[in-house]
Amino acid sequence: MTSMTPQEIMSILDEHAKWLRNPKSGKQANFKHADFTGANFEGAKLQKSCLSGCKLSRTIFRNANLISADLYAADLTKADLTNCLLIRADLRGAELKGARLNGANLQEADFRGGSLILSGGETITFPSSDLSGAEMENVVAEKANLNGANLSGATLNNANFSFSQLRGANLSNAQLKNAGFKGSDMSDCNLANADLSGANLSDVNLSGANVDGCNFENADMTGANIENVNFSDAKAVGIDIVEEAEATPLPPNLQALL
Repeated sequence: MTSMTPQEIMSILDEHAKWLRNPKSGKQANFKHADFTGANFEGAKLQKSCLSGCKLSRTIFRNANLISADLYAADLTKADLTNCLLIRADLRGAELKGARLNGANLQEADFRGGSLILSGGETITFPSSDLSGAEMENVVAEKANLNGANLSGATLNNANFSFSQLRGANLSNAQLKNAGFKGSDMSDCNLANADLSGANLSDVNLSGANVDGCNFENADMTGANIENVNFSDAKAVGIDIVEEAEATPLPPNLQALL
């Protein structure tokens, strides 16, 4: 890990601002493997910057612009990303345990696993992002890739994950009240003891998901794929499931007999 003085950081950010205005001027910010533990980047314009492998635990990024930023394998444990713009950000293998992401925009962000090659040639493989215990209320994460991500115990009330990839993700014990997952792939998800009351699960692929102890009260599951899902231990009061078989009209010859 490398450390930088405040003056060095400001100089790099100034050059980055010039580069954003005109790629022929200035220089793209490259903070790869830097240690910014506890630093304050509130409101910073870091779009398209390189922060891969950085140590960013407890770092403040409130209202910062990190659109299309490279945060590959970054350590964002307990970082404050409230209202941060993370659209199309590369967060593969990032550690976000206990981070604050309330109101953040994560549209098309990538949280899959990956590998990082160190300077000595050693390759380290990272699992999908760890967002366990993260605070993510009102997050906008449409079309995000969270396949295999760990969101256990996360607070995601009123979050929008429409049309996202969540295959094999761990959402056990997560708070997902009134969250939107319309059209998302949640196959093989672990939703044990999650609270999905009032959630929009219409057209969601839930095949193979574990829903033991999950609260589906007033959830909308219109058109959801619930193949191989056992609801016997789920709390499904008021669940709205419109299965494909119910929506398919009878053939004319059978209708004539009614």
